[in-house]
Amino acid sequence: MKKLFLKTFLSYFLVLILPIITLGILGYYMISDVISDQTRRSYAVITDQLANSFDNLFKEVDTLSTQLAYTPWVKEIMYMQGEHFDYGRMDGLELAQHVNELNTYDITNESISSIALYFPTQEFIVSSKGYPRCEFILQ
Repeated sequence: MKKLFLKTFLSYFLVLILPIITLGILGYYMISDVISDQTRRSYAVITDQLANSFDNLFKEVDTLSTQLAYTPWVKEIMYMQGEHFDYGRMDGLELAQHVNELNTYDITNESISSIALYFPTQEFIVSSKGYPRCEFILQ
């Protein structure tokens, strides 16, 4: 009786359980390969989108910096002679108008929160938040 039970159990095990276990292991590896491949593809797409987004932001900043470099009042400050800002050539009211102009650049560019132009030869900063003397910032 024991031999009959053992043979029946072994035949059921070989016919039913062993194929289920084998298919389960194969299915697990196949599904894990598909999932890892899909994950790699989705991360590659996200990485490409992020790279394109950064490229667009860098192009926007490059365009803005080129545009600011050719602005007449920036050129005027850039080419001032001497080590300090010459208020005789540009008074405070005119400088305040240029700060307002920088504020319009802030508003039109969503990726830029504020703009500051640093003129190292004059030790001067013009910012969209105002125009403080640079001597205090550098020390």
